[in-house]
Amino acid sequence: ASKDMAELRAALREGERTGLAGCEIEEARAMLAQEETKAATNEGLREAVASRDMERLRSAISAAETVGVSPTCIKDARSVLQEEEEKERARRRLNDAVQSRDPNELEAAIRHGQVIGLSEAELNSAQVVLAAEEDKARAEKNKARAREHLTQAIAAGGA
Repeated sequence: ASKDMAELRAALREGERTGLAGCEIEEARAMLAQEETKAATNEGLREAVASRDMERLRSAISAAETVGVSPTCIKDARSVLQEEEEKERARRRLNDAVQSRDPNELEAAIRHGQVIGLSEAELNSAQVVLAAEEDKARAEKNKARAREHLTQAIAAGGA
């Protein structure tokens, strides 16, 4: 495409130099402007994909559809956007699980986050809360067991 634009620019300069009619020159200028816009939009789409920023991706995809960027490039960008949206949903699920402090929810959210590809740093707070809740549950079980032994000992001593 950049080779085509370079050829179009060269042909446009030559046409202007030789005095071609205005409508021929205007048509070439319009075509060049359209191709430059498409190239800039395509570059913006590539940058948005590289950034993995959802808002940039949405905006770049919309612009790319408007100016006619390659459907394959748009499809690839949509795929990256879907991945990032799924990661965002996994982050919200982790946050909700941390707020609830429910071990089952925490375990499920952590597993889901791992499958989706969240970083260890993103999973860490939920893992810390899960460990604390498991420790708390073990302590409660130990207390209940000790209470039961004490009750049995009292009963046996009074018999």
